Amino acid sequence: MRLNRNQLARKIMLVAGLCLVTIIMWAKVVEPENALLAAKNYLQEAGLKSPIYAGNAELFVYSSGKLLHLEFNKAVEFEPTLYFINYANGNYAIVSAEDNFYPVLAYSDEGLTNINNLPPAFYYWLENYSVQIEQIREAKIAYPENVQLWQSLIEGSYRNAFRTERSVRPLVTTLWDQGWPYNALCPVDPQGSGGHVYAGCVATAMGMVMKYWNHPQTGVGSESYYCPGYGYQSANFGNTTYLWDQMYDTAGATPAEYLPIATLLYHCGVAVHMAYSVEGSGAQSTDAAVAFVDHFRYPNAQYVMKNSYTDANWNNLLTSQIDNGIPVYYSGYDPVEGGHAFVMDGYDTANHFHFNFGWSGSGNGYFYTSNPGGFTNNQSAIINIIPENYSISTVPVKLNAHDTTAGDNFTVTVKTNPILGSWNITHYDFVLYYDSEFIDYIGYSTTGTISENGTITVVENPS
Repeated sequence: MRLNRNQLARKIMLVAGLCLVTIIMWAKVVEPENALLAAKNYLQEAGLKSPIYAGNAELFVYSSGKLLHLEFNKAVEFEPTLYFINYANGNYAIVSAEDNFYPVLAYSDEGLTNINNLPPAFYYWLENYSVQIEQIREAKIAYPENVQLWQSLIEGSYRNAFRTERSVRPLVTTLWDQGWPYNALCPVDPQGSGGHVYAGCVATAMGMVMKYWNHPQTGVGSESYYCPGYGYQSANFGNTTYLWDQMYDTAGATPAEYLPIATLLYHCGVAVHMAYSVEGSGAQSTDAAVAFVDHFRYPNAQYVMKNSYTDANWNNLLTSQIDNGIPVYYSGYDPVEGGHAFVMDGYDTANHFHFNFGWSGSGNGYFYTSNPGGFTNNQSAIINIIPENYSISTVPVKLNAHDTTAGDNFTVTVKTNPILGSWNITHYDFVLYYDSEFIDYIGYSTTGTISENGTITVVENPS
């Protein structure tokens, strides 16, 4: 069919008009009430263990590195990039304020007790998401699949297409910190937490990963360096026995309860030549990878950068680590605040990974790691952090039982060091011996453990 000049002009104008309408539809700021509704529907679909009520929440907007409280039914005087929803039951959600961006970026049901004590790494993620949204708005890039996600969340028809058959609950149970008393052996400074400088996020992340494995028993070699303002810092790793059984999920108040952890974190700091400071102690994650290998007997530890992978390949790399029971040391960098290090130790969907920020549990949750638009966000990881010579034969079994009196039921807990997924262990056999006719075996439970999907056979008093 041939068109004359006037017909062609009208057709071009029509197409241009349709494109303009489409772009406008794809670039809409999300209203606060829609953010609340979308988060509620998303979190319920995610199956959080405690209920979510949109009507029982505080709403904040993220702007210029701060969370600003937003009153309901009050207009926002600027164009927000993110909403932070703090639910009364301790859950939270981070929601995009742009319907051209992935809707629910982070969430948690682990209990957020103090919004004023969120870790710096938490703000790294807020800024990371915010910058991506601003870049997409500026570049006018359209993601219709995100608009459709938003629509389904608001309508209540959302079903998570990214939900996998397998999810891994957080592997790491420690809720350590950088301040007192975890920094008890770090350089003295009266302006610091407990009179000492911070242990540093790099050291805390390293320490939590090593506590997961309870390894090494002793380190390798020694290290000494000059730290401006605090003099020489030294550690003899090879002459130190790390007291893993005395390192608890949270440090106690007495020296016996916190010095084993403080020793480990100080040694991690020395191993990476930590730049100690009362404002925040910093080190390079590349040095952490070297320290795992050279000083702490993790010979396969490897530093990798996200920008060397596609989103899909990066997520596959991370899920394969966690599926094998291997926590990941994770880091991100922003040009204003510098680097941040934390532990990735679980996932709930194919692109929401669990982070333990090493801030006494504050802010821990599941975060969206994919990077729409291909904008760089300076993320890296240390993978394959597995102890040397680690095999089935080196995994000890420990039994713990609560105090009880005659006639009461009591529980015996069986624990082992981590079982690697690559070993393909799906079945466990236990033999119970007892010489009293008044003891009855009731049963077992693996709920909430790494063995949750496995099977167990228990044999009582075999002949």
